[in-house]
Amino acid sequence: MSQPLPFQAMLEAAPIQILKMSGFHDPSSDFPHRHEFYMLYWTVSGSGAHSIDFSPFEMRPGRLFFLHQNQVHQVAQYPENGWMVLFNMMCFREFLKMNPKQEQNGLFDNFNNIPYVDLDDQLIITLNNIAALLVQELSTGINMDIAQNYLSILLLHAGQKYLAQNKFSISGLDTEIVRGLKVLIEANFRSKRTSSFYAAELGQSPRKLNELTFRTMGVSVQDIINQRLLAEIEAALVGSNISVKQLAYDLGFTDQPHLTTFFKKHRAETPVAFKNRYLPPHNYTTKAASS
Repeated sequence: MSQPLPFQAMLEAAPIQILKMSGFHDPSSDFPHRHEFYMLYWTVSGSGAHSIDFSPFEMRPGRLFFLHQNQVHQVAQYPENGWMVLFNMMCFREFLKMNPKQEQNGLFDNFNNIPYVDLDDQLIITLNNIAALLVQELSTGINMDIAQNYLSILLLHAGQKYLAQNKFSISGLDTEIVRGLKVLIEANFRSKRTSSFYAAELGQSPRKLNELTFRTMGVSVQDIINQRLLAEIEAALVGSNISVKQLAYDLGFTDQPHLTTFFKKHRAETPVAFKNRYLPPHNYTTKAASS
């Protein structure tokens, strides 16, 4: 029977929490896990290393990450100091309600392969000051309206900096087309894996849809489909005891060799080798804690 990846819950019932990285370590973060919350976190000093959806990233001063709920996370080393802001889905939806142009765009894009932004010196000071205000507000008895606004300001600063720093952004009619594409891929990637299917569903020609994704995301439609499929394979390999043969069937591959060939082409190793690299020890159990 398949078992999901371990989930980490927020430390407290409060919808928003903020922690300093200084001296922080949670053993449950040493192995792949998923969060029941969103997280915005940036390094103030020192360096660290972690992975998001099995891709490694360096944590260095001024680098800010955004982690979606349910993404696969693993921490190899915490930096000397930094901030971690944890918040639930309700808070993130409230932010998007206040800032609709940030939805499925830039830093907050579910299909984003660059989940971080490098802050300039002035913005580091600004975010650190807002974090300190959020700590003060939460320590004196949470006022949800004030705390939500502090969180939204942090997210908005990070999101706007990301769009200014990266050339691939979405606006106008393109927003709805690309968002519609992502929704369709999420609903159909297990059985529909050709760009022509998604182009037809969106009333676009394959060429024009590919031009749009290259312009706004820097990748083809097929790249987006493949990356979503690879993420699903990786999570299933590490988070369950399902066989590669059964996984191939579940994801619509013709047989196990077909899935293995696909995976090796994109990850340069077999599914079994990948699984063995990430499996935690047999005696490992996850506690409800943040990472």
